[in-house]
This record gives sequence, C-alpha cells and structure tokens, in this order.
Amino acid sequence: APPLKMGAPLCQATAHGSPPPPRVPAPGEHIPRADDVVHQASLCLAGLVATLGGARAVEFQDTPLLTSMWEATSKDDNDALDRLLDSSEYAVNSRASDGRGLAWWAWEFQNTYALGAIIAYGGDIESTDEDIQGQTAVQMCVENPECDKDSLVQQAKDMVEDIKRRKEERAKEKEEDYDMDGDDSDEYADDEFEPSQGLPGFDPAVSMGGGRVARIARAAVSADRQM
Repeated sequence: APPLKMGAPLCQATAHGSPPPPRVPAPGEHIPRADDVVHQASLCLAGLVATLGGARAVEFQDTPLLTSMWEATSKDDNDALDRLLDSSEYAVNSRASDGRGLAWWAWEFQNTYALGAIIAYGGDIESTDEDIQGQTAVQMCVENPECDKDSLVQQAKDMVEDIKRRKEERAKEKEEDYDMDGDDSDEYADDEFEPSQGLPGFDPAVSMGGGRVARIARAAVSADRQM
C-alpha cells in the first residue's frame, strides 16, 4: 500500500513520548490481541531509539518523496525512479509511517528494476529490517506463491552495472551544467550592466570598479586624456 497521509497512531504517540489515548472500540470492530500491540510498540520504540541515537537511523515518516517512489515502482516508471533516487542520498533507505520503503514496494510489485536500483544506490534488498508489523521487505515475495525470489534477485543483479553507469553519467552531466551556469554568471557580471555613455558627467573610469567592460572604459578614458 502507498504511504498514508496519517502515520500509525501507536508509533506516532510513542515517538512523542506518550502512549496512545484510551479509546472504546466501535461495535464489531476488530480488537488487536495484546501480544500484537506489544510487538508493534516494541518495534516503534526500537525505531525511536535508533532515531535518537544512531547516525544511520531511519525515521518512519510519510513524505512526498516516498509517495512518488511508491507510484514510480508500482507503475514501472524507471526514469522517474532514477530521478527520485538521484534527488536524495537518503531516498533508497527512507521509510514511511508503516515502516515500509522502496525495498518493500519493489518486492511487492516484483519490480526487478527497482530491486536493481536499490543495490546500485547502496541499499540491501534482503535486509532483515522490519516494518511496524514485523515483516521484512523480502517477505513480500517469500509469502507470495507467485513470486520467484531467486529469479528476481538474479534479474536485479544483472541490471546493477547499467544502472550505476547511467547514474554516473547523469551526475557528470549535472556537474557540467552547473559549471556552464557558473560561466554564464561571470559573463553577466561583466556585461549585463553596461553604463550609458550619454549621461552628463559620466566617467566610466570612476563609475565601474571591475569587469571587462570597466577595463575597456578606463583604457579609453586614459587614451582620451593623453591626446
């Protein structure tokens, strides 16, 4: 399922340091077993401790980035997934409020490209990390009789080098575009605000402090004064 607009109440409450408020179940509503609640709470607490104390901690939080990654994975939109993973070094390991992230969705939709991208961007498609229900990402496949885990892993690994190569090419193109933008900015700094020579009393040697135009103006004024 896609990331929810509202996070899991139990985890959100635990993250803010207080238990969820008591609530009377509606008639016919399923009441979770006590051991399920305890298990979920322990997972939330573990996530909170990691968030507070670990540099590599991952916070469970719904974000537009995660929603977009879910959409790209579910629709096999590889170009969109590339752009999203390029946009943040944390994207590959980000987790929604239910504890799931790209790896869960890649296995759920049996998306070999997404699995390969996870590997290429430094993620682990067979991580033992669990969502708030205690389910690892790979279990999305293992528990599905129509999902061939070994075949998907092999196909994903076969894509890794190509994904890495194109990732490096995009990074190089972005760097070159940045350098070109910097050159254009320097040119504008020299030429964009050229003075109007027709203004009364205008002296370019005094009015402009630097730049190619200023140097030319000062040279012209100096030559006029020598004549």
